[in-house]
Amino acid sequence: MNKRTWRPISLGTLAALLLSLITVIVGPLVAASATTFDMTGNTLAFNHTNLTATITRVATSNGVITYTAANSFTAGQLVTITGVTSNPVNRFNLANVIINTASSTTFTVLNAATGTYTSGGTATQLNDYRNVVGTGVANGDQVLYYNVATISAGNTVDAVVTTTTSNTTVSAFDGESAVPGKPGYFQPNLTLSGTNGKAVFHFAFYEHGTYTGSNTGTPVVLNNVTISSVDLDNGGSGYQFTEFGGFQQYTLTNNTMLTPAVVTGTRLERFTTRETANLADVPQDMVQVTYLTLSSIDVAVGLVGSSGAIGYFGISFSALPWGASITDPVVGSPTTIGPRAITGITTSGGTVTYTTSANHGFSVGQSVTVTGCSTSGYNGSSMTITTVASTKKFAVTKAQTGGSCPAGSATVTIPGVVTPAIGVSNVDNPANVAPTTSNTTAILTAGTATVITKNDLGAASFVDGDSNPFYKVKITGLPASGSFQHRIAGTWQNVTSNEEILTSDIDLENLRFTGSDAVHIKFRVHDGLVYSTDEYDLGITITNRSQTITFPEPGTRAVGVTFDSGVSSDSGLDVELVTTQTGVCTIVNGVQIRTGAEGECVVTASQRGNDTYSKATSVERTVHVSGRLAQAVTFADPGRQILDPNPKTIASNATADSNLTVQLVSQTLGVCTVDSLNINLIAAGPCEVWAKQEGNATYASATTIKHNFDV
Repeated sequence: MNKRTWRPISLGTLAALLLSLITVIVGPLVAASATTFDMTGNTLAFNHTNLTATITRVATSNGVITYTAANSFTAGQLVTITGVTSNPVNRFNLANVIINTASSTTFTVLNAATGTYTSGGTATQLNDYRNVVGTGVANGDQVLYYNVATISAGNTVDAVVTTTTSNTTVSAFDGESAVPGKPGYFQPNLTLSGTNGKAVFHFAFYEHGTYTGSNTGTPVVLNNVTISSVDLDNGGSGYQFTEFGGFQQYTLTNNTMLTPAVVTGTRLERFTTRETANLADVPQDMVQVTYLTLSSIDVAVGLVGSSGAIGYFGISFSALPWGASITDPVVGSPTTIGPRAITGITTSGGTVTYTTSANHGFSVGQSVTVTGCSTSGYNGSSMTITTVASTKKFAVTKAQTGGSCPAGSATVTIPGVVTPAIGVSNVDNPANVAPTTSNTTAILTAGTATVITKNDLGAASFVDGDSNPFYKVKITGLPASGSFQHRIAGTWQNVTSNEEILTSDIDLENLRFTGSDAVHIKFRVHDGLVYSTDEYDLGITITNRSQTITFPEPGTRAVGVTFDSGVSSDSGLDVELVTTQTGVCTIVNGVQIRTGAEGECVVTASQRGNDTYSKATSVERTVHVSGRLAQAVTFADPGRQILDPNPKTIASNATADSNLTVQLVSQTLGVCTVDSLNINLIAAGPCEVWAKQEGNATYASATTIKHNFDV
């Protein structure tokens, strides 16, 4: 099948998108090729503790520096060395260098520095986080967290947190003041410098190891994310709050102490405490919000109160265990009145009136038990008092007549007070508005099955006022001719009227069209809560000529070089190169690539077609920019596989020319899994497997080889 990219958006659409960013909270949509992780049952952990070691000696030899220090470091991790005095000065203080080897007493790095060690020094292995800009407490500071989530073997996520403050000071960027013993929570401390202030923390998520600085990194998409803001109380002079936008639902306890409200002039929901005291972490001071999908998000925390007020905040990127009921009903102990001695009775019309020797203290509606009457018909348990004629008379409904009760007794039992169970309530985002998009067009090749992308169905101009994501489409009008199909569980099926299709399914190339005539497809877009009010049109025109892009693998390049991409189309039309990682590489002169910093840079080549040629299948290439040696992975496409036997195991035979071990990663665990260098086929459908080699101190990471084949 042909896979295409979309034409550039119009200036008008671009302006609309820029205006929509005024209140954007969830990050922009990333490329369809971005890795998507399902966070159901998974937690994002923001650990802010790196390993440190005290340096006692430094030696150099043949481009290797050996530091003597008792440590538990790991080769391949980054390390920063500070505080070493030497002659010449500052020879052995290094930032963000790779540990070459490590033992319990020494570690080495590759560096040509020479000199004489004098004293001191601390080594910090950046296993949990790295300060990219500042330390996180000031405006514009950035902190990179490593491995905040491990979805499966080889699938790990890093996060970059950027700080913006307003009328507050971040006194601690990420400690454990709000919820001690929970290092995976993100826990900032704020001090209010006005009467209403906040700090906004922007979380952006990337494939592990790809973010090296501004405008770098390969974004990932996280699905089904739950975020819990906990311990929203009052330290005595400030009411704490948190703000979210673009979510699908929020959840509060039935006895919540938080007041939700839309922030005036925005699409943000603020949750402000009504507590007047500083409490321990309790359910009624917590809110949970859920997102169907995101690649970045802003989380705001703040205070309303007196200048100088202090707030401790805890953000957990997980669904905390509330369950259906936070507490069970609590039944208090019953109390009794009596016993009271009975001296006589009277009966009338089905009512028995008892006379007591002293004031009984009973009330209408209470439950009374009478025992000891010589006529047993006057005895009874849990009878309801219907009237109280005097302080010594009470009556119940009873049909007994005759006989007597000269020496009975009466006791009232008052049940204990029942405290009802505390549950939780889910509320759809009150700030939600219906999304909009624009009509689209596409030029396809006659008789060729061609992938329909999200951009074909309005993604490029999708706008949602409260920043919800583009979640799914409804096909409201079918093409008059041709074959419009959706692949479900590995089988292509004709799309039906009003069929709903997830955008995540479209990203997996599970929607296609084949035809020979111009047609129209009608659709509506959905933001996870509601569909667009308007119906939109995909207009398909047909040409008899296709085109193919040739884009050689760029491999690993040094920093600061410009090279020809070698990109071309067999149509002779100009090919467009685009990258979003402009901190690592940029496009110059249309078809050349210039490297700017170490890291990975994904470049997309596209050709949108014209009246003669249909759109070309877009081609992505990754430029690895490094001062280390290059390496390449060899991994042949397994091709179409028959699931016989079931399950079935095939060898990948993946290798690296560096002789380092290649790692296989499955992106479709429901269809295929991996075991070392073998691929286990377990179900029918599309299987996507990546072969990765992330390098070491000598070799740079290799270009990841990705194959998607049918089982």
